[in-house]
Amino acid sequence: MKSKKADRPYKACLGVLAAGMLVLLAGQGFLRAAYPKDAVALHIESGDKSLLDGFTVQGLWKQSTASALAFTLADGVLSEKPLFRTSSYDPLPLLDQYQLCVPDDVMAAVDERAEGGHISGSYGAFFLHTPYEGMQYTAQADTLNQVYTLMVTDGSNRSVRFSLGQTTLPEAVTVTAEVYDKSKAGDSHPYMLNAAEVANDGYDIRDVTILDAEEPVSLYVSPGNGEDGGIYMVRKFCFPEEIEKLVPEVDVQGMPVSSLNQAYGTVEEVCTLEDGETLVPCESWKNARLENGRWILTRSEEGNLILYLLDGEWKSVAKLPLDISLTAGQSAAILPSLRMDEIVFAIKNQEGGGQLIVLRMDQNSIEQQSCLPLTKDSLPITAGFSTDGSRLMVVSEKTERLAGTVPESVIRHYTGADSLAQEIDCSISAVTGWNVQVYSGKENAQPMLSAYLDFGIAQRWKQELWFSKLYGAERTIQLFSVTAAWEQAGEGTA
Repeated sequence: MKSKKADRPYKACLGVLAAGMLVLLAGQGFLRAAYPKDAVALHIESGDKSLLDGFTVQGLWKQSTASALAFTLADGVLSEKPLFRTSSYDPLPLLDQYQLCVPDDVMAAVDERAEGGHISGSYGAFFLHTPYEGMQYTAQADTLNQVYTLMVTDGSNRSVRFSLGQTTLPEAVTVTAEVYDKSKAGDSHPYMLNAAEVANDGYDIRDVTILDAEEPVSLYVSPGNGEDGGIYMVRKFCFPEEIEKLVPEVDVQGMPVSSLNQAYGTVEEVCTLEDGETLVPCESWKNARLENGRWILTRSEEGNLILYLLDGEWKSVAKLPLDISLTAGQSAAILPSLRMDEIVFAIKNQEGGGQLIVLRMDQNSIEQQSCLPLTKDSLPITAGFSTDGSRLMVVSEKTERLAGTVPESVIRHYTGADSLAQEIDCSISAVTGWNVQVYSGKENAQPMLSAYLDFGIAQRWKQELWFSKLYGAERTIQLFSVTAAWEQAGEGTA
Protein backbone atom coordinates (compact mmCIF):
# COMPACT_ATOMS: atom_id res chain seq x y z
CA MET A 1 0.00 0.00 0.00
CA LYS A 2 1.41 3.39 -1.05
CA SER A 3 1.97 5.62 1.94
CA LYS A 4 0.61 9.16 1.90
CA LYS A 5 2.99 12.05 2.16
CA ALA A 6 2.54 13.67 5.56
CA ASP A 7 1.59 17.34 5.67
CA ARG A 8 4.19 19.49 7.35
CA PRO A 9 2.57 22.85 8.14
CA TYR A 10 5.80 24.06 9.70
CA LYS A 11 7.28 24.29 6.20
CA ALA A 12 4.83 27.05 5.34
CA CYS A 13 5.78 28.83 8.55
CA LEU A 14 9.45 28.55 7.65
CA GLY A 15 8.69 30.04 4.25
CA VAL A 16 6.91 33.00 5.78
CA LEU A 17 9.78 33.47 8.24
CA ALA A 18 12.33 33.39 5.42
CA ALA A 19 10.36 35.96 3.44
CA GLY A 20 10.15 38.19 6.48
CA MET A 21 13.90 37.91 7.02
CA LEU A 22 14.50 38.95 3.41
CA VAL A 23 12.31 42.01 3.87
CA LEU A 24 14.16 42.97 7.06
CA LEU A 25 17.57 42.46 5.46
CA ALA A 26 16.54 44.52 2.45
CA GLY A 27 15.25 47.27 4.72
CA GLN A 28 18.45 47.19 6.77
CA GLY A 29 20.51 47.50 3.61
CA PHE A 30 18.48 50.48 2.49
CA LEU A 31 18.68 52.21 5.85
CA ARG A 32 22.41 51.58 6.18
CA ALA A 33 22.95 53.07 2.75
CA ALA A 34 20.69 56.06 3.42
CA TYR A 35 22.20 56.74 6.85
CA PRO A 36 25.95 56.13 6.95
CA LYS A 37 27.55 54.51 9.97
CA ASP A 38 28.81 56.87 12.67
CA ALA A 39 26.80 59.75 11.14
CA VAL A 40 26.69 61.47 14.56
CA ALA A 41 29.87 62.27 16.50
CA LEU A 42 30.44 63.66 19.99
CA HIS A 43 33.07 66.37 20.56
CA ILE A 44 34.01 67.64 24.04
CA GLU A 45 35.01 71.32 24.00
CA SER A 46 35.57 71.87 27.73
CA GLY A 47 34.99 69.95 30.95
CA ASP A 48 35.24 66.31 31.97
CA LYS A 49 33.32 63.79 29.85
CA SER A 50 32.22 62.00 33.05
CA LEU A 51 29.81 64.90 33.65
CA LEU A 52 27.63 63.33 30.94
CA ASP A 53 26.99 60.33 33.20
CA GLY A 54 23.35 60.12 34.27
CA PHE A 55 21.96 61.77 31.14
CA THR A 56 20.22 60.18 28.16
CA VAL A 57 19.44 62.22 25.05
CA GLN A 58 17.62 60.64 22.13
CA GLY A 59 17.23 62.07 18.63
CA LEU A 60 16.14 61.22 15.11
CA TRP A 61 17.62 62.00 11.72
CA LYS A 62 14.63 61.79 9.39
CA GLN A 63 14.68 61.72 5.62
CA SER A 64 11.11 60.41 5.28
CA THR A 65 8.09 59.56 7.44
CA ALA A 66 8.84 55.84 7.03
CA SER A 67 12.49 55.61 8.08
CA ALA A 68 15.00 57.37 10.27
CA LEU A 69 18.27 56.93 12.08
CA ALA A 70 17.81 57.01 15.85
CA PHE A 71 20.80 58.08 17.90
CA THR A 72 21.24 58.04 21.66
CA LEU A 73 23.78 59.75 23.89
CA ALA A 74 23.64 57.78 27.16
CA ASP A 75 26.23 58.36 29.90
CA GLY A 76 28.50 59.98 27.32
CA VAL A 77 28.34 57.05 24.87
CA LEU A 78 26.79 57.42 21.40
CA SER A 79 24.85 54.66 19.69
CA GLU A 80 22.85 54.56 16.44
CA LYS A 81 19.96 52.44 15.23
CA PRO A 82 18.12 52.53 11.87
CA LEU A 83 14.33 52.51 12.19
CA PHE A 84 11.42 51.66 9.93
CA ARG A 85 8.81 53.33 12.15
CA THR A 86 9.81 56.62 13.70
CA SER A 87 7.06 57.36 16.22
CA SER A 88 4.22 55.90 18.23
CA TYR A 89 2.41 59.22 18.12
CA ASP A 90 -0.48 58.78 15.68
CA PRO A 91 -2.57 61.97 15.44
CA LEU A 92 -5.81 62.20 13.49
CA PRO A 93 -5.95 64.59 10.53
CA LEU A 94 -8.39 67.22 11.79
CA LEU A 95 -10.18 70.24 10.32
CA ASP A 96 -12.31 72.51 12.47
CA GLN A 97 -15.01 75.09 11.78
CA TYR A 98 -16.13 77.69 14.29
CA GLN A 99 -19.31 79.48 13.25
CA LEU A 100 -21.82 81.90 14.72
CA CYS A 101 -25.21 80.63 13.56
CA VAL A 102 -28.67 82.13 13.64
CA PRO A 103 -30.70 79.88 16.02
CA ASP A 104 -33.33 77.74 14.29
CA ASP A 105 -36.18 79.28 16.30
CA VAL A 106 -35.48 82.79 14.93
CA MET A 107 -34.41 81.68 11.46
CA ALA A 108 -37.75 82.56 9.84
CA ALA A 109 -37.71 86.13 11.20
CA VAL A 110 -34.15 86.72 9.93
CA ASP A 111 -35.00 85.10 6.59
CA GLU A 112 -37.89 87.55 6.07
CA ARG A 113 -35.48 90.52 6.20
CA ALA A 114 -32.89 88.96 3.88
CA GLU A 115 -31.74 90.22 0.51
CA GLY A 116 -30.25 87.92 -2.11
CA GLY A 117 -28.65 87.53 -5.46
CA HIS A 118 -27.61 84.89 -7.97
CA ILE A 119 -24.13 83.34 -7.73
CA SER A 120 -22.39 80.96 -10.13
CA GLY A 121 -18.96 79.54 -10.83
CA SER A 122 -17.09 76.28 -11.14
CA TYR A 123 -14.76 74.13 -9.07
CA GLY A 124 -12.17 71.53 -9.94
CA ALA A 125 -8.84 71.64 -11.73
CA PHE A 126 -7.79 71.60 -15.37
CA PHE A 127 -10.42 69.96 -17.59
CA LEU A 128 -12.43 68.62 -14.59
CA HIS A 129 -14.32 71.86 -13.98
CA THR A 130 -17.84 71.41 -12.60
CA PRO A 131 -20.15 74.43 -12.96
CA TYR A 132 -22.58 75.39 -10.21
CA GLU A 133 -25.31 77.93 -9.60
CA GLY A 134 -27.00 79.15 -6.47
CA MET A 135 -28.37 82.03 -4.43
CA GLN A 136 -26.71 83.99 -1.66
CA TYR A 137 -28.77 85.84 0.97
CA THR A 138 -27.60 88.34 3.61
CA ALA A 139 -29.41 89.66 6.66
CA GLN A 140 -28.74 91.31 10.03
CA ALA A 141 -28.87 89.41 13.33
CA ASP A 142 -27.64 89.98 16.89
CA THR A 143 -28.61 86.68 18.57
CA LEU A 144 -26.23 83.91 17.52
CA ASN A 145 -25.30 80.40 18.59
CA GLN A 146 -21.58 79.64 18.96
CA VAL A 147 -21.16 76.31 17.12
CA TYR A 148 -17.91 74.33 16.84
CA THR A 149 -17.52 71.45 14.36
CA LEU A 150 -14.48 69.15 14.29
CA MET A 151 -14.00 66.88 11.26
CA VAL A 152 -11.67 63.90 10.73
CA THR A 153 -10.25 64.23 7.22
CA ASP A 154 -9.01 60.65 6.78
CA GLY A 155 -11.77 59.69 4.32
CA SER A 156 -14.18 58.48 7.02
CA ASN A 157 -15.97 61.88 7.07
CA ARG A 158 -16.54 61.54 10.80
CA SER A 159 -17.27 64.71 12.76
CA VAL A 160 -18.58 66.06 16.04
CA ARG A 161 -20.52 69.28 16.63
CA PHE A 162 -21.37 71.08 19.84
CA SER A 163 -22.56 74.49 21.02
CA LEU A 164 -20.53 76.90 23.14
CA GLY A 165 -23.67 78.79 24.08
CA GLN A 166 -25.99 81.38 22.64
CA THR A 167 -24.93 85.02 22.80
CA THR A 168 -26.57 88.37 22.10
CA LEU A 169 -24.19 90.87 20.54
CA PRO A 170 -24.40 94.59 21.41
CA GLU A 171 -25.10 95.34 17.75
CA ALA A 172 -26.34 93.35 14.77
CA VAL A 173 -23.84 91.76 12.36
CA THR A 174 -24.22 90.56 8.79
CA VAL A 175 -24.99 86.85 8.40
CA THR A 176 -25.03 84.94 5.11
CA ALA A 177 -26.94 81.95 3.79
CA GLU A 178 -26.15 80.09 0.56
CA VAL A 179 -28.25 77.62 -1.38
CA TYR A 180 -26.72 75.72 -4.34
CA ASP A 181 -27.95 73.34 -7.03
CA LYS A 182 -27.27 69.59 -6.93
CA SER A 183 -23.65 69.90 -8.09
CA LYS A 184 -22.73 71.76 -4.88
CA ALA A 185 -25.68 71.02 -2.60
CA GLY A 186 -23.40 69.93 0.23
CA ASP A 187 -22.14 73.49 0.61
CA SER A 188 -25.60 74.96 1.17
CA HIS A 189 -26.05 76.45 4.64
CA PRO A 190 -28.45 78.68 6.62
CA TYR A 191 -27.57 82.10 8.05
CA MET A 192 -24.17 82.26 9.78
CA LEU A 193 -20.75 83.89 9.81
CA ASN A 194 -17.33 82.53 10.73
CA ALA A 195 -16.27 83.33 14.29
CA ALA A 196 -12.89 84.54 13.01
CA GLU A 197 -14.65 87.49 11.34
CA VAL A 198 -15.56 89.01 14.72
CA ALA A 199 -12.82 87.48 16.90
CA ASN A 200 -11.04 90.83 17.35
CA ASP A 201 -14.14 92.99 17.75
CA GLY A 202 -14.36 92.69 21.53
CA TYR A 203 -17.39 90.37 21.59
CA ASP A 204 -17.74 87.70 24.28
CA ILE A 205 -16.79 84.85 21.94
CA ARG A 206 -15.18 81.69 23.30
CA ASP A 207 -12.16 80.12 21.62
CA VAL A 208 -11.24 76.45 21.03
CA THR A 209 -7.72 74.95 20.92
CA ILE A 210 -6.90 71.37 19.90
CA LEU A 211 -4.55 70.10 22.62
CA ASP A 212 -3.95 66.59 21.31
CA ALA A 213 -5.10 65.07 18.04
CA GLU A 214 -4.65 61.46 19.18
CA GLU A 215 -7.90 59.65 19.94
CA PRO A 216 -9.61 60.49 22.17
CA VAL A 217 -9.08 64.05 20.92
CA SER A 218 -8.73 66.68 23.65
CA LEU A 219 -9.79 70.33 23.35
CA TYR A 220 -9.46 73.47 25.43
CA VAL A 221 -12.45 75.82 25.45
CA SER A 222 -11.67 79.31 26.72
CA PRO A 223 -13.88 81.12 29.25
CA GLY A 224 -16.56 83.46 27.97
CA ASN A 225 -20.27 83.82 27.51
CA GLY A 226 -20.71 83.44 31.28
CA GLU A 227 -18.80 80.11 31.42
CA ASP A 228 -15.40 79.10 32.82
CA GLY A 229 -12.74 77.55 30.62
CA GLY A 230 -12.12 73.82 30.60
CA ILE A 231 -10.66 70.73 28.96
CA TYR A 232 -13.01 68.59 26.87
CA MET A 233 -12.57 65.15 25.31
CA VAL A 234 -14.29 63.95 22.16
CA ARG A 235 -15.87 60.64 23.11
CA LYS A 236 -17.62 59.98 19.80
CA PHE A 237 -17.38 61.17 16.20
CA CYS A 238 -20.46 60.53 14.05
CA PHE A 239 -20.46 59.14 10.51
CA PRO A 240 -22.43 60.89 7.71
CA GLU A 241 -25.31 58.41 7.81
CA GLU A 242 -25.75 59.07 11.56
CA ILE A 243 -25.57 62.84 11.07
CA GLU A 244 -28.19 62.75 8.34
CA LYS A 245 -30.67 61.16 10.74
CA LEU A 246 -29.91 63.59 13.57
CA VAL A 247 -29.75 66.97 11.83
CA PRO A 248 -33.08 68.59 10.89
CA GLU A 249 -33.66 70.93 7.97
CA VAL A 250 -34.57 74.64 8.05
CA ASP A 251 -35.97 76.82 5.28
CA VAL A 252 -33.99 79.53 3.51
CA GLN A 253 -36.30 81.43 1.16
CA GLY A 254 -38.49 78.34 0.89
CA MET A 255 -35.61 75.94 0.17
CA PRO A 256 -34.60 73.26 2.73
CA VAL A 257 -31.00 73.17 4.03
CA SER A 258 -29.43 71.31 6.94
CA SER A 259 -29.41 73.12 10.27
CA LEU A 260 -26.04 74.20 11.70
CA ASN A 261 -27.33 74.29 15.28
CA GLN A 262 -27.96 70.60 15.90
CA ALA A 263 -25.26 69.08 18.10
CA TYR A 264 -24.13 65.51 17.43
CA GLY A 265 -21.44 63.17 18.64
CA THR A 266 -20.30 63.20 22.25
CA VAL A 267 -18.03 65.71 24.01
CA GLU A 268 -17.28 65.48 27.75
CA GLU A 269 -15.79 68.17 29.98
CA VAL A 270 -13.07 66.47 32.05
CA CYS A 271 -11.34 69.42 33.72
CA THR A 272 -12.89 72.78 34.66
CA LEU A 273 -10.57 75.73 35.28
CA GLU A 274 -11.32 78.18 38.06
CA ASP A 275 -12.88 81.59 37.53
CA GLY A 276 -10.43 83.94 35.79
CA GLU A 277 -8.00 81.20 34.75
CA THR A 278 -6.99 80.78 31.11
CA LEU A 279 -4.77 78.28 29.36
CA VAL A 280 -1.30 79.63 28.61
CA PRO A 281 -0.80 79.90 24.82
CA CYS A 282 1.84 77.26 24.14
CA GLU A 283 3.59 75.51 21.30
CA SER A 284 3.68 71.68 21.10
CA TRP A 285 1.08 70.58 23.64
CA LYS A 286 1.79 66.99 22.59
CA ASN A 287 5.04 67.24 24.58
CA ALA A 288 3.17 67.95 27.84
CA ARG A 289 3.26 64.38 29.13
CA LEU A 290 4.37 62.53 32.22
CA GLU A 291 4.68 58.84 32.95
CA ASN A 292 1.10 58.49 34.17
CA GLY A 293 -0.67 61.42 32.59
CA ARG A 294 -0.43 64.96 31.27
CA TRP A 295 0.10 68.50 32.45
CA ILE A 296 -1.04 71.96 31.41
CA LEU A 297 -0.10 75.51 32.30
CA THR A 298 -2.75 78.08 33.13
CA ARG A 299 -2.52 81.74 34.02
CA SER A 300 -4.43 83.59 36.72
CA GLU A 301 -5.94 87.02 36.10
CA GLU A 302 -2.80 88.49 37.72
CA GLY A 303 -0.53 86.64 35.25
CA ASN A 304 0.82 84.01 37.67
CA LEU A 305 1.41 80.54 36.23
CA ILE A 306 -0.34 77.47 37.61
CA LEU A 307 0.66 73.88 36.86
CA TYR A 308 -2.16 71.32 36.57
CA LEU A 309 -1.22 67.65 36.79
CA LEU A 310 -3.74 65.49 34.93
CA ASP A 311 -4.33 61.76 34.64
CA GLY A 312 -4.58 59.85 31.37
CA GLU A 313 -8.14 61.15 30.93
CA TRP A 314 -7.02 64.78 31.36
CA LYS A 315 -8.77 64.97 34.76
CA SER A 316 -7.07 67.11 37.40
CA VAL A 317 -5.15 65.30 40.13
CA ALA A 318 -3.11 68.26 41.47
CA LYS A 319 -2.94 72.03 41.11
CA LEU A 320 0.43 73.64 41.85
CA PRO A 321 0.95 77.44 41.78
CA LEU A 322 4.36 78.36 40.32
CA ASP A 323 6.52 81.30 41.34
CA ILE A 324 6.62 82.40 37.68
CA SER A 325 4.60 85.07 35.91
CA LEU A 326 3.76 85.58 32.25
CA THR A 327 3.68 89.20 31.14
CA ALA A 328 2.27 90.83 28.02
CA GLY A 329 4.13 89.81 24.88
CA GLN A 330 5.50 86.59 26.38
CA SER A 331 4.60 83.07 25.23
CA ALA A 332 5.51 79.57 26.34
CA ALA A 333 7.00 76.64 24.43
CA ILE A 334 6.75 73.09 25.77
CA LEU A 335 9.92 71.11 25.16
CA PRO A 336 10.31 67.32 24.92
CA SER A 337 11.58 65.96 28.22
CA LEU A 338 14.58 63.69 28.75
CA ARG A 339 12.81 61.77 31.52
CA MET A 340 9.25 60.59 32.16
CA ASP A 341 9.16 62.37 35.53
CA GLU A 342 10.22 65.82 34.29
CA ILE A 343 8.47 68.90 32.90
CA VAL A 344 10.36 71.27 30.60
CA PHE A 345 9.14 74.55 29.13
CA ALA A 346 10.54 77.92 28.05
CA ILE A 347 9.10 81.40 28.51
CA LYS A 348 9.95 83.45 25.42
CA ASN A 349 9.99 87.21 24.95
CA GLN A 350 9.01 89.00 21.75
CA GLU A 351 12.56 90.23 21.24
CA GLY A 352 14.00 86.75 21.85
CA GLY A 353 15.39 85.10 24.94
CA GLY A 354 13.54 84.43 28.16
CA GLN A 355 13.93 81.66 30.70
CA LEU A 356 14.07 77.86 30.74
CA ILE A 357 12.18 76.01 33.48
CA VAL A 358 12.88 72.36 34.37
CA LEU A 359 10.79 70.59 37.03
CA ARG A 360 11.41 67.12 38.39
CA MET A 361 8.23 65.64 39.80
CA ASP A 362 7.72 63.26 42.70
CA GLN A 363 4.19 61.89 42.59
CA ASN A 364 2.04 65.06 42.65
CA SER A 365 4.64 67.52 43.93
CA ILE A 366 7.74 69.28 42.60
CA GLU A 367 10.90 67.61 43.87
CA GLN A 368 13.43 69.89 42.15
CA GLN A 369 13.24 73.07 40.08
CA SER A 370 15.75 74.95 37.96
CA CYS A 371 15.36 78.24 36.11
CA LEU A 372 17.97 79.24 33.53
CA PRO A 373 18.03 82.63 31.76
CA LEU A 374 18.15 82.43 27.97
CA THR A 375 19.13 84.70 25.11
CA LYS A 376 17.71 84.60 21.58
CA ASP A 377 20.85 82.72 20.51
CA SER A 378 20.53 80.01 23.18
CA LEU A 379 16.91 78.82 22.94
CA PRO A 380 17.01 75.11 23.90
CA ILE A 381 15.36 72.12 22.24
CA THR A 382 15.42 69.92 25.35
CA ALA A 383 16.77 69.86 28.88
CA GLY A 384 16.74 67.74 32.03
CA PHE A 385 18.40 66.79 35.30
CA SER A 386 20.89 63.97 35.72
CA THR A 387 19.70 60.79 37.41
CA ASP A 388 20.85 61.98 40.85
CA GLY A 389 19.60 65.55 40.22
CA SER A 390 23.02 67.11 40.81
CA ARG A 391 23.46 68.45 37.25
CA LEU A 392 21.33 70.04 34.53
CA MET A 393 21.79 69.38 30.81
CA VAL A 394 20.64 71.86 28.17
CA VAL A 395 20.65 70.98 24.46
CA SER A 396 20.32 73.60 21.72
CA GLU A 397 20.76 73.61 17.96
CA LYS A 398 24.13 74.42 16.42
CA THR A 399 23.48 76.54 13.34
CA GLU A 400 26.14 77.39 10.77
CA ARG A 401 26.24 79.42 7.60
CA LEU A 402 27.46 77.09 4.85
CA ALA A 403 28.78 78.31 1.50
CA GLY A 404 29.19 76.53 -1.81
CA THR A 405 28.91 76.69 -5.58
CA VAL A 406 26.16 75.34 -7.83
CA PRO A 407 27.89 73.40 -10.63
CA GLU A 408 27.18 74.19 -14.26
CA SER A 409 25.68 70.76 -14.91
CA VAL A 410 23.27 71.10 -11.99
CA ILE A 411 22.09 74.49 -13.21
CA ARG A 412 21.34 73.08 -16.65
CA HIS A 413 19.59 70.02 -15.22
CA TYR A 414 17.23 71.88 -12.87
CA THR A 415 16.59 75.06 -14.86
CA GLY A 416 16.53 73.56 -18.35
CA ALA A 417 19.01 76.16 -19.64
CA ASP A 418 20.24 75.22 -23.13
CA SER A 419 23.27 77.42 -23.20
CA LEU A 420 26.23 77.05 -20.88
CA ALA A 421 25.45 78.60 -17.50
CA GLN A 422 28.08 80.00 -15.20
CA GLU A 423 28.56 78.55 -11.74
CA ILE A 424 26.65 80.31 -8.95
CA ASP A 425 28.02 80.99 -5.48
CA CYS A 426 25.48 80.50 -2.67
CA SER A 427 25.12 80.05 1.07
CA ILE A 428 22.51 78.68 3.45
CA SER A 429 21.82 78.46 7.18
CA ALA A 430 21.82 74.83 8.39
CA VAL A 431 21.54 72.99 11.70
CA THR A 432 24.77 70.99 11.61
CA GLY A 433 24.65 69.68 15.16
CA TRP A 434 23.49 70.13 18.74
CA ASN A 435 25.26 72.09 21.46
CA VAL A 436 25.29 70.22 24.77
CA GLN A 437 25.99 72.02 28.04
CA VAL A 438 25.97 70.65 31.58
CA TYR A 439 25.43 72.95 34.58
CA SER A 440 25.35 72.46 38.31
CA GLY A 441 21.83 71.57 39.35
CA LYS A 442 21.88 74.31 42.01
CA GLU A 443 23.92 77.10 40.41
CA ASN A 444 23.56 77.77 36.68
CA ALA A 445 26.00 80.64 36.14
CA GLN A 446 28.55 78.88 33.92
CA PRO A 447 28.45 75.42 32.28
CA MET A 448 30.66 72.75 33.82
CA LEU A 449 30.89 71.00 30.44
CA SER A 450 30.46 72.19 26.85
CA ALA A 451 30.23 69.70 23.99
CA TYR A 452 28.46 69.24 20.69
CA LEU A 453 27.01 66.50 18.54
CA ASP A 454 28.16 66.84 14.95
CA PHE A 455 25.93 65.59 12.11
CA GLY A 456 28.35 64.61 9.37
CA ILE A 457 26.16 64.75 6.27
CA ALA A 458 28.00 67.14 3.97
CA GLN A 459 26.39 65.79 0.78
CA ARG A 460 22.89 66.68 2.01
CA TRP A 461 24.01 70.21 2.84
CA LYS A 462 25.46 70.53 -0.66
CA GLN A 463 22.11 69.65 -2.24
CA GLU A 464 20.26 72.12 -0.01
CA LEU A 465 22.75 74.83 -0.96
CA TRP A 466 22.10 74.25 -4.65
CA PHE A 467 18.32 74.18 -4.28
CA SER A 468 18.19 77.32 -2.16
CA LYS A 469 20.03 79.32 -4.81
CA LEU A 470 18.23 77.86 -7.83
CA TYR A 471 14.75 78.32 -6.37
CA GLY A 472 15.35 81.29 -4.09
CA ALA A 473 13.99 79.45 -1.05
CA GLU A 474 16.16 80.83 1.74
CA ARG A 475 15.49 78.86 4.91
CA THR A 476 17.15 77.13 7.84
CA ILE A 477 17.45 73.40 7.23
CA GLN A 478 16.53 71.17 10.19
CA LEU A 479 16.80 67.42 9.62
CA PHE A 480 17.12 66.36 13.26
CA SER A 481 14.59 66.24 16.09
CA VAL A 482 14.57 65.29 19.76
CA THR A 483 12.76 62.13 20.78
CA ALA A 484 10.86 62.79 24.00
CA ALA A 485 11.14 60.25 26.80
CA TRP A 486 7.44 59.30 26.45
CA GLU A 487 7.61 58.77 22.69
CA GLN A 488 8.60 55.22 21.86
CA ALA A 489 10.31 54.83 18.49
CA GLY A 490 9.45 51.86 16.29
CA GLU A 491 11.43 48.67 16.09
CA GLY A 492 14.74 48.96 14.26
CA THR A 493 16.33 46.54 11.85
CA ALA A 494 19.65 46.22 13.62
